Amino acid sequence: MFFGDMIYLLFALLMPLLFAIVVFIFIRSTKKQKDSLPKIQGNHKESSEK
Repeated sequence: MFFGDMIYLLFALLMPLLFAIVVFIFIRSTKKQKDSLPKIQGNHKESSEK
């Protein structure tokens, strides 16, 4: 196996994994922001969706 092939494999395997980790962290941080909002704003959002 050539050195270039090894680098390609590392990128091919690590990039989706890295992307999944970034998405997971982003979703967790947005959930924390939603939970930290006052309940008044939360109720307002729910009533506007109906």
